[in-house]
Amino acid sequence: GSLRLLGAGPKVKTTFEYLEYEDDGAETKTTASFVSEAQYADWIRFRQLVNVKRNSTVAAGVSRRLVLTLEEAKDAVASSDSVLVLERSPKFGKAKDVYKLMAAINNQARAIEVNTTRSICNNKSVRDLYGELQLINDGESVKFYCKGLDDALMECDGLIKTADGGLLLNEVKSSPKQEDIMSVLDRVGKMNLILNNPSLYFSDPLSALENLIGVTRVVPFLSGCDFPNELLKKCRNLGIHAVETNGSDYSVKLHCSPDSP
Repeated sequence: GSLRLLGAGPKVKTTFEYLEYEDDGAETKTTASFVSEAQYADWIRFRQLVNVKRNSTVAAGVSRRLVLTLEEAKDAVASSDSVLVLERSPKFGKAKDVYKLMAAINNQARAIEVNTTRSICNNKSVRDLYGELQLINDGESVKFYCKGLDDALMECDGLIKTADGGLLLNEVKSSPKQEDIMSVLDRVGKMNLILNNPSLYFSDPLSALENLIGVTRVVPFLSGCDFPNELLKKCRNLGIHAVETNGSDYSVKLHCSPDSP
């Protein structure tokens, strides 16, 4: 197949074509674009891009050289007698499997967070304690940022606003541990900073922080499917509501802290 330099942006993007051979021998031509060596390194990590001379036999491994950097790829496309071929690295299949596994885990975690927060909002015991409740961001997680900084200050798994100026902050773990108690207390501290000076922060989505106007206190919740009795005791002693889910329909069992209203 032919190879040509498709172009580069103003010192921003490098674009090139490479060939890939399917298991049945079919040839596919693909275009790739990168803006930095770091981006290329992340892409090539589980791939094997080879610079092959045009009159060489790929299968025989004649005149083959691995293309390890973006600069090497640019040199290859500039040469009239070279072609880039993407070969199947032994790492690639494993990488795809790991990616699929991580995606499944993340989806499962998100489902637990959203459904648990929504269940807390609809739970009779919680409503008996705090009255009418309003989900923030429909029970989805919310990220908070300091203005002028790129990295998130924190991400809250679930937030629920009460009618009398309270905010139920829900930290969700499938199997809560002692360090998760410290995590939820840390988020309570950061949330109080945000509520005391909201003009210094913003949220994703933006509407989340806007909906917290008027909140004067934060109530911590720690939710999970498997709570050891010792952890339940520590939650109660530290003023944290522990919420047990049954793992299927997300009904909840509330273990109230001693200072409940």
